[in-house]
Amino acid sequence: MTQQVTLKPEEVAAIVAGDKDLTASVLAAYLKANPTELVIEGFEVDKVTTGKDELSVGINAEAVIEFSQSGKSELKVSTTNENIATAFIRDGKVFVHGVAAGEVVITLSKGEAKAEQKVKVA
Repeated sequence: MTQQVTLKPEEVAAIVAGDKDLTASVLAAYLKANPTELVIEGFEVDKVTTGKDELSVGINAEAVIEFSQSGKSELKVSTTNENIATAFIRDGKVFVHGVAAGEVVITLSKGEAKAEQKVKVA
């Protein structure tokens, strides 16, 4: 099926003069005459966020970090000091285990996206 696109004389003059791009002008005219919905499928941005500013956990106790995520990259977790608290992923949840009194920062990373959670162990 052939579609007709009409360019005005001033648009053609601008194209000939090099002030406008032929392809862009034809595409713009086509889209104006044929409204089209653009849908991009399968595009996800890596994202991870935590639920609280600070989390408290007891020594030899566990707490769960509330978080939300999107994207296809694998979620990873790390801690600034494993002598104070360790963190691990189990059953789709991030668990923090208190080891000794102190404060650490747990980092959740997903591709280039990162979220930090302060944890106080007492």
